[in-house]
Amino acid sequence: MRKRQLKFSLRVVVAALGILPAVGQLRGQVNDENAANRVFEFGELESKRAQANRQYLPFLNVDSLHCGIYSLKAGAKDGQQPHTQDEIYYVESGVAKINIEGSDFDLKKGSIVFVPAKAKHYFHSITEDLKTLVFFSKGPVSRSEPEKASDSDQKR
Repeated sequence: MRKRQLKFSLRVVVAALGILPAVGQLRGQVNDENAANRVFEFGELESKRAQANRQYLPFLNVDSLHCGIYSLKAGAKDGQQPHTQDEIYYVESGVAKINIEGSDFDLKKGSIVFVPAKAKHYFHSITEDLKTLVFFSKGPVSRSEPEKASDSDQKR
């Protein structure tokens, strides 16, 4: 039941972003020319990422959006630099913290994180292998912060 709920959740996210008009199968990285009618299975993408021995595997690149799978092992160091686009992380599994511009936030399965363009950020204190779905915008960079997370979400 849990696996089905996760698939449904990811499909809802992808559909809400307007890139899931119908059901299909992923057969490789999707770009603007063949982006319509695609369904992505996180487990299949994660297997491809692991087989390629990479932390990041891109799988969708269309006019308005770029998506990938980003994974870090427990205890790993995250060496990423600020990006020029807004991004959203969806934590599929794992336990960690993310530092965004000097503030720490706890993450676990189901956490969703918004990182504004050009914000310094990195994952740390990874106690369980972290697997995330990453959405990068391709539109104008954000000019303001989203609503602040609740105090319970922030490190005390």
